[in-house]
Amino acid sequence: MKILGTLLKAPPGTRRGPGIATHSASWENSPPQPQNRPPWRSPAVLGSLLVLGFWFQGDAILGFILHLLHVLVEILELGLEHLLESLFHLEGHDAQLCTAWLGLGAFSVLIFLGYREARRRLAEKFQTRGDFARWARDLAMTHWPHWTPPLILLLVSASFF
Repeated sequence: MKILGTLLKAPPGTRRGPGIATHSASWENSPPQPQNRPPWRSPAVLGSLLVLGFWFQGDAILGFILHLLHVLVEILELGLEHLLESLFHLEGHDAQLCTAWLGLGAFSVLIFLGYREARRRLAEKFQTRGDFARWARDLAMTHWPHWTPPLILLLVSASFF
């Protein structure tokens, strides 16, 4: 940002074209201006679209996501099977068995590491259960207005069925 400011800097008292104001010393130190988002990009509208999307098409959306995940896992398994067959001169069935056990082991290690990381982060953030309860209450009290429109839309749409 500093480089851009020096490139756009005009000598004092001069203008650099129509509609561009002269450079002031306070421009570089001014706080960032809030971004004016279009109304459809507000968290409430995006949240309501997400809720309604899963409400009406949840089975299709989740089915599509899980299908993509399954295809990616199959591609990885196929590559691993061919690698095991060529490196260790295994037959097809033996390579499939090794791939299945390696996949189970990798999945188990990832689950364990994720659980350990989640416990560590929660222990750092909340010393006691009261800390967690206070945090949840503060979060609910500060963010409930953002989720009111999606919940109203959900209730209205659910009343049609």
